[in-house]
Amino acid sequence: MSAIQLLEQHKDNLIKLVPQTAQGFSVPDIIRQVGACLQDNQKLRSCSPQSIATATRYAVQLGLNVHGPLRQAYLVPYGNECKFDLQYQGLMELMMRTGLYKKLKAKAVHENDDFKLNSDDSISHSHGLANRGEIVGFYATAQHSNGDWYSEVFTKEEMDYLESTTRKGGGSTPAWKNWYGEMGRKSAIKRLMKWLPKTGGTDMHVIDQAIALDNKQFDAEILEPKKIEQGKAQAAEMESAEAIESATEQLMGLVRDAQEKLDQAAFDSVMETVSKKDLKSIMRSIDNLQSVLAEV
Repeated sequence: MSAIQLLEQHKDNLIKLVPQTAQGFSVPDIIRQVGACLQDNQKLRSCSPQSIATATRYAVQLGLNVHGPLRQAYLVPYGNECKFDLQYQGLMELMMRTGLYKKLKAKAVHENDDFKLNSDDSISHSHGLANRGEIVGFYATAQHSNGDWYSEVFTKEEMDYLESTTRKGGGSTPAWKNWYGEMGRKSAIKRLMKWLPKTGGTDMHVIDQAIALDNKQFDAEILEPKKIEQGKAQAAEMESAEAIESATEQLMGLVRDAQEKLDQAAFDSVMETVSKKDLKSIMRSIDNLQSVLAEV
């Protein structure tokens, strides 16, 4: 059975997986996109039908396109296996769907660009169209609906080290080798997303799914039917230890900065939050402490 036949066979199950915020996304359309990908890429046609179907299911779960001018992810052949490769455009789309952010961008910085990280955590970045020089870094920046800015900046050395940790057999992966700039943007967004406020957003579990998928592909049966409630419960459990650790470090830094403004009860409450290792609770404490520090 071909990949397209597999997808057609399980079309009804796939429709149940589409996020409610993925306006305009349709399963018949994504199946047509997969057909176009297969037509364009000879190596992809050598991949197993089941691996292509699984990678497509991941795209459906996130509501992202894999072909055409609005492509937000790729179906990438690795030997005879097809992998789902999330692009920075896909991450940005998922973040904007939450309704929590007014603006969001991720860029590469070149040595001749004018770049500044401002005191309010916004970024000023301008450049010409030519003679920009070599890439020296990357950044991602977002403006929350409340007007606050959040930014994350990588130097090229930091990005190169991150890339080196993905190597297998001594060489760069095809994604880093062929699309270094796009991978740099995606890495900056992923780090930013670890500590952005997420309370009150719509379909936040989809972002958790996206990060989990990008870090490590699901070990799941091909096109196994899943109820929406089960998908949300699984996604909620995917909050990684790394994200909790990063948020905890930020929270403890704020505690040190605000220690003169905290009474014992407030301090004990923060310590209790840390001990529970619940990412949402930690992020709420971060928001509260930032408000305390903003008071004059």
